[in-house]
Amino acid sequence: MTVTVKSKSAPLVVPASVRPWVAANPFGWLVGRLRDALLDGHLAVQPGDLVALAVAVALFLGGRWVFRRLSPYFEDFL
Repeated sequence: MTVTVKSKSAPLVVPASVRPWVAANPFGWLVGRLRDALLDGHLAVQPGDLVALAVAVALFLGGRWVFRRLSPYFEDFL
């Protein structure tokens, strides 16, 4: 049995047993925000946007730190 759930911008057909997995998908939030911005023309900054920005910056800085620390050894592994 499938259940139709009305989202803000488009209907979403998701089986009830899979709905928690879809809700836990972080890319679902990103796609929903992009859909709202591109199709509906609605782009308001929300607290979740600031959290996503903070996580992205933290991942970038962590990756940069690892790269700089290990870059002298890259030629040994290539």
